[in-house]
Amino acid sequence: TMREIKFRGQRVDNGEWVDGYLLIDDEHSRIWKTCIYHKDEFVPVIRETVGQFTGLQDKNGKDIYEGDEGVLSSEMVGVEGDGFKGVVVYLECCFYVDSGFNGHQLWSDAYQFEITGNIHDK
Repeated sequence: TMREIKFRGQRVDNGEWVDGYLLIDDEHSRIWKTCIYHKDEFVPVIRETVGQFTGLQDKNGKDIYEGDEGVLSSEMVGVEGDGFKGVVVYLECCFYVDSGFNGHQLWSDAYQFEITGNIHDK
């Protein structure tokens, strides 16, 4: 099966996260979202908050997007303590958990990843 291609971003008007198809024009980033009753709505989002869906879910069943912060279980990555903490990034055709000094591919270990936040929610 093909993975679902979608994006997420924070609404300009209230900061809530929305997901859907991405439309970028010269002035705005927008998430295209299908609303109830088959009415399509274009929702303006903050360009810097837009992140792509990885096609994966964390150990709690939550969709993982670029910019999500989280922890990989320590047994999976061979580190001591609370696990490998980092941010989901897209690099060289792959999604990684990037700690700033080291990276770990997400695709094989997503089931051991737990989202703790997002870099834009601070």
